[in-house]
Amino acid sequence: MASALDGLSHKEQTLFKSVLKLFEIRQYKKGLRTCDQILAKSPNHGETLAMKGLFLVNLNRAEEGIPIAKEGVMKSISSSISWHVLGLAYRADRNFPEAIKCYHKSIEFDDAMLRDLAILYSQTCRYQELVETREKIVEKFPKDRMFRVGLAVAYQLNNQLDKAIDTINEVLANETWDVEKQKAEYTELLLYKNWLIELTGDIQKAYDNLKDIKGHVTDITSLISQRANLLFKLGQKEKAAKAYEMLIERNPDSIEYIEKYLVCHGLSVEDPKSHKAIVEVLGDLTRRFPTSNVLKIWPLKLVHGDEFRKMAESLTISAFRKEIPSHFNSMKVLYSDQQKEKAMREVVEGILQSLERTGSVPNSQNKEEPSCRYWAEYYLSQHYDFVGEHDLALKIIAGLIESSDPSTELLMAKAKILKHIGNLSGAKDVMNEARKLDLSDRFVNNKTAKYMARNGDLEDAENTITMFVRNDAANKLQELVDMQCCWYLYEVAQAHHRQGSLGLALKYYHQIEKIYNDMYDDQFDFHLYVLRKCTFRSYNRLLSWASQLFSKKEFVAAVLGSIECYIQLYDSQVQASKKKANETAASTSTNGSSKKSAGGSKGKGKTKGKSKKAPPPAKVASGKSTKTNQDEDNTKPDFTKDPKGQKYLKTPKPLDEALKLLDRLQQVSYRDSRVLCLGFEVYIRKGDLENAFAMLQRLKQTDFNSQSVKIYSVVLLALISRSADKGALQPEDIEQVQSLSDEFSDAATKVLELASNPKSAQAAFSAIGMLFEAESKERDDGLLTIQKALELDSTTASANDALSVYSALKSVSGQKSEIVRSVGDHFSSIYSQASCF
Repeated sequence: MASALDGLSHKEQTLFKSVLKLFEIRQYKKGLRTCDQILAKSPNHGETLAMKGLFLVNLNRAEEGIPIAKEGVMKSISSSISWHVLGLAYRADRNFPEAIKCYHKSIEFDDAMLRDLAILYSQTCRYQELVETREKIVEKFPKDRMFRVGLAVAYQLNNQLDKAIDTINEVLANETWDVEKQKAEYTELLLYKNWLIELTGDIQKAYDNLKDIKGHVTDITSLISQRANLLFKLGQKEKAAKAYEMLIERNPDSIEYIEKYLVCHGLSVEDPKSHKAIVEVLGDLTRRFPTSNVLKIWPLKLVHGDEFRKMAESLTISAFRKEIPSHFNSMKVLYSDQQKEKAMREVVEGILQSLERTGSVPNSQNKEEPSCRYWAEYYLSQHYDFVGEHDLALKIIAGLIESSDPSTELLMAKAKILKHIGNLSGAKDVMNEARKLDLSDRFVNNKTAKYMARNGDLEDAENTITMFVRNDAANKLQELVDMQCCWYLYEVAQAHHRQGSLGLALKYYHQIEKIYNDMYDDQFDFHLYVLRKCTFRSYNRLLSWASQLFSKKEFVAAVLGSIECYIQLYDSQVQASKKKANETAASTSTNGSSKKSAGGSKGKGKTKGKSKKAPPPAKVASGKSTKTNQDEDNTKPDFTKDPKGQKYLKTPKPLDEALKLLDRLQQVSYRDSRVLCLGFEVYIRKGDLENAFAMLQRLKQTDFNSQSVKIYSVVLLALISRSADKGALQPEDIEQVQSLSDEFSDAATKVLELASNPKSAQAAFSAIGMLFEAESKERDDGLLTIQKALELDSTTASANDALSVYSALKSVSGQKSEIVRSVGDHFSSIYSQASCF
């Protein structure tokens, strides 16, 4: 600190100390003002400049903050604090490689930053460097238990298991433990060591160690689970089965425990010969643990025919008697088998008919409560909806609503049916009725907001979902963002995307991406925490979870949405640029004619007039004005900035942004056909035929029978024939593409031949967009031909399939084109109850 305070007066030294404190308590704006106070008197104080840059980065002004922090380092090049602060700035900006370099420079002057460097190595999974750093820390603090345990964890992460075990043994042997006060930490350390021994492959040694520590471990469930696991690996399956039985008693709905219990009995779900024995074992467990729903449903997956009907009927009658609304959700996992789907329909219809005739269920003389029939009809409506018989489902649920008291379950079921037939407006209204029956139900409230967003009523959706946000929140939408409510952000992004508001759609999509980045960065809080609390097994599960975080369906969907928006934004920019060029050419031609008729003096006047119009844009873009706006914006939460998404609409190179996102997705979703299709579209638009071909090859490997493969092959060959660079692909590659496209003669004709149904029509629309310029006769003719094909074949598609096609058409043809209106009218005539066209 002494060197950091050199050159400052006593007052400024006090201010600098307060700057460090303000950073610790995250008072960034106040810290920035304090830095400016110091710099007013000492403008060349490097550490203060670096801190100012750090504050700016944390105020989401990294473009401004990083250069200032660098300037601070240059003015105090030998200051460890300046280098450390620059490293923190890079870390806050998620530029971890540069942050690590800065930490290394800081350590050259002061090795106090070793711990921060170790955290960065943990975050970036650079485990060899982590081991080396942890070893240096232990050399510096040899008696500190936390650092020695940290070294053991580093060894484990780097797969140096023997060294990790030796380090743990030293900690256990050389430390004095107050077992009563530290029993949780002691238990975790013992179980962690046992797990490490298991990882070495010496299972017998691990089992012997587990017996030794049994009396010291307070986490009984983990102890039993590890004992069962080790016994099974040792081949002592009878003892392992007893251990798993104890675990099932603790949690009878654990699929993991039940599966391992079956394996201990030599039974495999994958072996049909074992199914009869499995049903008997599960039946025995069900009698012992009657509260387990998993044990009741599982046998139904394994039996067939009359046995299935008998078991399904018994379970379903019991559910109706107990008035269990979620019974259909439990049973629908069986519907992947068409025979069981048909059997369930017959079973429930039989129960309902028996109740209507006699008031009793089949094979019983006892009269049932009226509610039994109620729940049978409720189940049937859900069944019919699930199998696509929406009219019948709607008829049953409407009858139930009319004949019974208002019910949240019934109204929600009706709303879901209406959604499936495309009546989004009606679905939203009915779901809102359900919400009003119980205003304290957050789940129904969220469902209502979701349906409102699907219908495009975004203001109503926001007002509804924010009802459960705390009343003292200054900005309720920002509060939702802070709560990381990704499902809502995604629904709003989708709604804006459908409406053609690309800027707002990108804003919401990118916010989801930011939330996932924040989730990943939250690991920073745990790299040191686990060393204090000794929660090493949970820490390893956290690392495993984080490694899969960006492959989550929600994240992938948001990034795919962003890429689609950038593609559409690029197309619109190209269209606008060509339109402007045509207008300029027309204007030039007109001006030339007027010059000939009116003489040169009028031309000079026009030039003079143009010079008068030049200053306003410069004034708007002045540095002073921009800075003022930034200062005002930074007083608001991040998400309230740019309410119309203008920042994204002004993206100069949309395809480059799309490629950044595409590269990120390919790291986690290498074989996702949606990623490959969009990747193909991006590379085609960039004129990169080689990478487009690579995407096509991977798409063929992923989904060879997809019509998209053939359609995109046609597009690629057509563009190769047009390309000036005939060597973009090797001859053998071109032959491969030709084999995929069946050697077309005319690209547009071939695409249209392949667009024979709504599912392939989506790819065909994209192909037309890639092949022909916007507003060209060829594009309009192609879209028109696909439209006619849809008129013949769309009757076999669902309303949701039709809506996907409709959205794809709008993205290519424009929101309000004549073809869009025509296709919308056509779909409306087929799906008469739908409101989404």
